[in-house]
Amino acid sequence: TTVPAGLSHVVAIAAGGSFSLAVRSDGTVVAWGLDDSGATDVPAGLSNVVAISASAAHVSALKADGGVVAWGAVGWAAAWVAVGAGKVRDEDAEVGSHPGNCEPGRGG
Repeated sequence: TTVPAGLSHVVAIAAGGSFSLAVRSDGTVVAWGLDDSGATDVPAGLSNVVAISASAAHVSALKADGGVVAWGAVGWAAAWVAVGAGKVRDEDAEVGSHPGNCEPGRGG
């Protein structure tokens, strides 16, 4: 995968199965690579990101206010968050059954 031309001011990076992400110093996220799970579909308006992580097909971003935004595949509950996590937003929450003590993220 080729890094997007002009990408600069990167303060954090993460890599998934076939995609990569970068957090810029202004708190925005840039994603590139193969997107068969929605993992490179960065939520519109996402800002103030201070850290990011990725797995094979999903992404979680930590915001400066302590909020978490998750997107991408929800298979195996990857983009579900623990009940009580607070300030969590899941951009691609699957409604229905879920494992253990988890629920799709809500809030912002």
